[in-house]
Amino acid sequence: MRLVLAACFAYAHALKTCQPIAHAMRLTPGTELKTALMDYVSEHALSSAYISTCVGSVSASRLRMASCSDPGSAAAHVRDYAGNREIVSMVGTITARDGAHIHVSLSDEEGAVVGGHLLSARVFTTAEVVLQELPCARFSRRHDPATGFRELVVERSRRGIARIAARVGRAVRLALRSA
Repeated sequence: MRLVLAACFAYAHALKTCQPIAHAMRLTPGTELKTALMDYVSEHALSSAYISTCVGSVSASRLRMASCSDPGSAAAHVRDYAGNREIVSMVGTITARDGAHIHVSLSDEEGAVVGGHLLSARVFTTAEVVLQELPCARFSRRHDPATGFRELVVERSRRGIARIAARVGRAVRLALRSA
């Protein structure tokens, strides 16, 4: 019951201050990294998630390089990397409705680093990920004529606050039932 009440207080504090709420997970070998993150965000109805940290390793990764300036030519800028690589860095934004924009840096056995826009990667040993959710914001993507890509739009969200209030209510009811 203490754990449930602690979660309630954490959510209540997040509501009051609009502080990020952490979602930590470990992805196991063979899991498709980007798909797993998008699935988690969708299953938990997160409308404003971002990657706080990720450590681990991947194999069979696919990245899009920064040289792509036209969405129509994106396929020409994709690189496939075989072999195991350490995740040196991974950042990005993810929404249940509009997908993910994730950048990753990966190092090989010699320490050489490649990086780019994550299209896919299989977890080799582990991927320890912490997502953060901004309860007072809503992320979406809209076409930007200046870049030709769907770019991030950040809006204030009352629905996010209501969703977190509902989580607190469910946690309190659970705590009271188990008391």
